[in-house]
Amino acid sequence: MANRLRFYPCGTKAIIKNGNVNATITAICLRFESLSYELTYYTGEYKKEWCFESEFDVENGTVKQIGFKK
Repeated sequence: MANRLRFYPCGTKAIIKNGNVNATITAICLRFESLSYELTYYTGEYKKEWCFESEFDVENGTVKQIGFKK
């Protein structure tokens, strides 16, 4: 039996809720059962923040799936 993980792929446009900042997903990190996203944005200089999905909204993002065998 396989478990499926749903995620937004790199390149997806996002809006960080705290500050309403436009960003792009540039990396995804899976640790144990937690998924976080690196969001890159520009405010006079490029910055990167690691966020959980609850901390941002996506603009027309397509969810992808990967599977893991047990």
